[in-house]
Amino acid sequence: MGNLAGTYFYGENAGRYWGLAGGIIGGVVGYQTAPRVFNALDNITVSTKIAGAAVEGVGNKSVLNAGSKADAIESVDNLPSNIQSKVKNFFKGGSNSYTDFSVEQMGNGNYMAKMTKPGNIPGSKAIYYKEIDPSGNTLRAFKETFDPSGNLVHKRQIGGNMMNTNYLLNFKELQISKKELSDKLGGNLLALKVDKPVTIYAKDVINVLNAFRNNTITIDQLLDWVNTVWFTELFEYEDSECDSIASVLDKLEDLDEDDRELTESDIDDYIIALTNNMEIQ
Repeated sequence: MGNLAGTYFYGENAGRYWGLAGGIIGGVVGYQTAPRVFNALDNITVSTKIAGAAVEGVGNKSVLNAGSKADAIESVDNLPSNIQSKVKNFFKGGSNSYTDFSVEQMGNGNYMAKMTKPGNIPGSKAIYYKEIDPSGNTLRAFKETFDPSGNLVHKRQIGGNMMNTNYLLNFKELQISKKELSDKLGGNLLALKVDKPVTIYAKDVINVLNAFRNNTITIDQLLDWVNTVWFTELFEYEDSECDSIASVLDKLEDLDEDDRELTESDIDDYIIALTNNMEIQ
């Protein structure tokens, strides 16, 4: 152990460890307790690595934790009223296969909502984040993807430019592109608000799938549609079709990450699921 006088301890147990350390230095700690004290102290890494532990999670306070989508949405009512609708819409965007839904109050006062999507390869995963300020304004949204070993594969910001209600309807119905919408309205996609979000129905997703099948839109335009509908507060899913829509959009969003094709068979399966209000597996 050596001399503890120049050693710094961090975290909520700092006071307790300093008390123990002082006891050791002063010879107060008895023979029976000393081994346990040393073990506790030996498990603390005292280095510049810890000193630099001003990582995103340090100082955050957990305000919601749930293992399933249903439990997470139910728990949203216990959050501050200003952020409830933003968090609920965010969680509703995930499918029922998602796990580890959480909200933390950050050291700066903002809230970070998170949910985890298990990957197709065992052990891999993607974590979706949305940062919301205390007034309920969305500040940013992003996604981190991890391989089975826990290594960060990539991090992608989610956002863009757009909208008011009429243009939102035009966008939903594929009458204008994302670029055209941006040119008309401008602004930060994540910061824009509408009094009432435009509702997305299963038939709207089917329309987008058929448009891609008929070569009316490209895969990039399809992904623009999916990401805009999912990751902003400008749209919301029809409650009675929410799970089916979320499961299909979840599969479509993966096209951007997995570099795979959207096949005729995929489209047929997704349309059948949406038509019958079922989740796609």
